[in-house]
Amino acid sequence: MQLLSIQLPEAYIAGIDMLVLSGYFPNRSEAIRSAVRDLIRSELGGFQNIRDSYMMMQAQKSSNGVNEDIDEL
Repeated sequence: MQLLSIQLPEAYIAGIDMLVLSGYFPNRSEAIRSAVRDLIRSELGGFQNIRDSYMMMQAQKSSNGVNEDIDEL
């Protein structure tokens, strides 16, 4: 996994903290990962479509020497 620093409004952080304190998520990171996962599924149609698109982009970028890892998705 890679580290990603973001800024969120205090109200969002308070909401995330309430979810963690209620036991819905073990920590903030897992709550945010879950939200991102849901967004990707909702907006992009799921992870298989992302993988397929990513592999197609990688094939196009191979001449540029760009190599990224999508296994985390």
